[in-house]
Amino acid sequence: MASTKQRYPLSSINGLPIPLDVIRPSGLIRVSYLEASASVAAALPAGTELLLVRSTTDCFIKFANSSATKPTASVVADTLYLPAGEIQVISPMNLYYSVIGNTLDGELFLQVLETWMSVSLDTANRGR
Repeated sequence: MASTKQRYPLSSINGLPIPLDVIRPSGLIRVSYLEASASVAAALPAGTELLLVRSTTDCFIKFANSSATKPTASVVADTLYLPAGEIQVISPMNLYYSVIGNTLDGELFLQVLETWMSVSLDTANRGR
């Protein structure tokens, strides 16, 4: 059985290695939010580059040092719409976030991720 400690634990039918990028959870943030008003902007941990986000209800997450707002007819900058129960892996635009529910109160889970092992190296498929 392949292990994530191997450089290329998977291979294609013709034997070519399949690069594998592995992520490691390094922290979890759980935020309760309201539909009527946005949470106060809070800082993400320094150096955060990847987040896995999931919410119990539809919400809007703003990645800026300001409060989230519900979009109207115009574009709302730095904002992500997250449907209930959907999981998304994102690279946040800024190291701050605020959240507001679309039509219901809910909870947001932000799983801070870091690249742990990257085997999709330059040497992976060179010359093939």
